[in-house]
Amino acid sequence: MLKTGELCIESGFYRCNVHVENLIFIEKGYKVPECSLGPYGPHTTLWGPARKVSHIVSELKARQMHPAESSR
Repeated sequence: MLKTGELCIESGFYRCNVHVENLIFIEKGYKVPECSLGPYGPHTTLWGPARKVSHIVSELKARQMHPAESSR
């Protein structure tokens, strides 16, 4: 798990522990961002690694096909 403000120790896709639909790529050595999906603006969070790349690719393709559904 990575916390907002820490430096990323392994490049990869991560999900917000509160808004699991928020999937981002964080590069090793970069500062871990806030989650942008808070109801009152960005919020500090823990980011967990997304497990399977194939699921990530499928999800990203689905978002491109149905953008209105991914904004929930």
